[in-house]
Amino acid sequence: MRPNAQRVAASAFFSLFYVYTSFVTGSHAQLGTSTVINVSPILQNAAAAPTVDRSLVSFSMELMAITGFTESEITKNIMNAWFDKTGGRPSVRIGGSGMDKSIFLPDQKEAMIYNQLPESRWDFGPSYFPIIANYFPKDTEITFGLNLANTTDNWKNTIDFAVAAKQGIPQMDRFEIGNEVDNFVRNNLRTNPWTVTDYSSQWTKVANMIKAKISDVQFQPAAYAGTSPNGFDLKQLVAAGVHNNNYRIPTYSLHFYPQSYCGAGRDATRLDSLADHNLLTTQLNLFNADIAAAEGAGGLFTFGETNSVSCSGAPDVSDTFGAALWLVNYALSAAAKRAQRVYIHSTLTTAYSMFLPKAGDNVRTGVRPMVYGMYFLAEALALPARNSNTKFLISPVALPNNAGDISVYGLYSNNNNNAAPAAGIPKPGIDVGKRRSVSTITTTIRVSKSVVLQAGVQTIMTTSLSRVAKSTVVSAVTVTTRTVRRVPVTTRVPVTTTVVKPTTRIVRNGGSDGVMTITTIIMYAAHPTVVMVPSVVRRRQTGIKTMTTQTSSVIYETKMVKAPVVTTLTAATTISWISRRITTIKTTVTVPVAARATPGARAAAEPSTNKGIYLARAVVLNLSRFNSSDEASLICRSCSKGSPPGFGTQGPRKKTSVSLSGFQPGRKLKLLRLQAAGLNAKSGASVSGLTFSDDTGAIATQAKPESVTVGADGNVNFSVLATEGVLLVDEAVK
Repeated sequence: MRPNAQRVAASAFFSLFYVYTSFVTGSHAQLGTSTVINVSPILQNAAAAPTVDRSLVSFSMELMAITGFTESEITKNIMNAWFDKTGGRPSVRIGGSGMDKSIFLPDQKEAMIYNQLPESRWDFGPSYFPIIANYFPKDTEITFGLNLANTTDNWKNTIDFAVAAKQGIPQMDRFEIGNEVDNFVRNNLRTNPWTVTDYSSQWTKVANMIKAKISDVQFQPAAYAGTSPNGFDLKQLVAAGVHNNNYRIPTYSLHFYPQSYCGAGRDATRLDSLADHNLLTTQLNLFNADIAAAEGAGGLFTFGETNSVSCSGAPDVSDTFGAALWLVNYALSAAAKRAQRVYIHSTLTTAYSMFLPKAGDNVRTGVRPMVYGMYFLAEALALPARNSNTKFLISPVALPNNAGDISVYGLYSNNNNNAAPAAGIPKPGIDVGKRRSVSTITTTIRVSKSVVLQAGVQTIMTTSLSRVAKSTVVSAVTVTTRTVRRVPVTTRVPVTTTVVKPTTRIVRNGGSDGVMTITTIIMYAAHPTVVMVPSVVRRRQTGIKTMTTQTSSVIYETKMVKAPVVTTLTAATTISWISRRITTIKTTVTVPVAARATPGARAAAEPSTNKGIYLARAVVLNLSRFNSSDEASLICRSCSKGSPPGFGTQGPRKKTSVSLSGFQPGRKLKLLRLQAAGLNAKSGASVSGLTFSDDTGAIATQAKPESVTVGADGNVNFSVLATEGVLLVDEAVK
């Protein structure tokens, strides 16, 4: 729960989809019935697609509110609904603003007491831990928040709290030390100057003292509120020594709220902005450097506290169906950026809580629309069978014309049992900057063999292997000098060619059918070659002379190409010797010469020779705005008030026609819809008719999915309403 909510959104990695769109949108417009979206999402490079964590949607709960969640079966039932589908137990982060107001009192009988004097704080006793340990399943990963603000006696109380929590909660997986430390000055927990260097110094002191008490302890550092003007970012934190060389750090955490309800920020909260895919993309792109820093330090990146609107959420925004659509769009976008998980933050009765486990002032227990977004995601990531080892790769669609009203994601099985038809030898690619020129290297492999034939027809299968290496000259350096002279520059491009020495070994088997086994052994010898680039001569000019020289830097990509050759031979009844030349195999490699290399460029290892991987699942979100005028849908029993009436969209609710290719032709697909009366609806949400009980959080009615069939041309056609999500599932993909 933080006042600064400026960081966020979208898929920065290369999209392997092709999307064609033809529609007209406005900031509040519905997409019309004439809209046709053609998508061809066959995944060609599985290595570029991140794997989605089975616990993608997890929970963040306030330290002082956790007992309220554990007093209700709603919490457990909703978490189990996710686990039953995905096989991944939602993780629980126990933290928030209460972390830095917590005191551990080992002699206190009560689990928790709130004290206002001399200052606001929460006192916890040993009986607090069994409440957590006995409620959550044994395989739940729990992250526990500790107080960094209280430095009394060199953080002695914080160390005692950590040791007691580790002993009292078997599910304890890692600790956070301090919450949103980049806001410590604003919250009067530190005085200026307060920098990331100061924070890292204090964090390491506390972490080292905990390590001395708990040998196998793990940490989740940072927990920053988000973008900060004072330089709090993961790159600087890692540089200060908070990394896996010194500590066990499986994840680094940052917080994300796309909007804020703090102070003056509440006037800017808007439901329609929450449904804007382009805005989400822009916000999430701000985390690119932090994700890279976390991975560079040997950890993963996670959104350790997140929700629609900070400072407890905004009524009529956080508690609407718009928040459910946002959750689906956000979670999949985050996963596509390699964020491990999104921890949805909740308190007991506030606007952004996914559900209310306990009744409060003017509200009853209940399940809000965001839970349906979570369940829709669970269906998208559902295991094909219980105890399956399948995980899903994700690739988002980059829509042309920056269309913010449609969002599409493809999901693929990591078992690679859904390969598209072979399309020959793929051209190798390399991750470089802007291309300026291209050179081509062609290698030719000829294979000859001698075959001993017996009577009858024999089929001989051989496999020719070629290794191709390519090189790229990179980086340009511009210098300015007052000395004018002729400067010859020669660039040498090392190129490795492969010379093949075929060897044939003939082995007769002992079978009565006379079939013979022919084994061809290919020998390789690498020979370096040097390609000379012409000299560059600089001519004399008056005044200051600027010269550009190229420096040699080599990037290699090696590819194994397998090209099977089948030869069928017919022999006479007598044994004869036949020498036959197999067809020449040519491999052409295009080598780009770039001005500079993209940081972290690396070769793809042994890419597949098939055309790609068919879709296992696809999610299509129609985010064009449709608000309901049905007053019954604008209220809910767990909401403090209903959505304002009189803001319904004029005219009928429109549909968008979709033609999608990428599934295997002829397959029958299950179709599920995330639906409600409108973006502003607070009740009546469902996943194709599936609903949850407001009293228990258990599934009350089951889904009734539709069925669509992929045509022989590979296209599947369906429609999606404005403000609706569609999930397509090929249940034959394992």
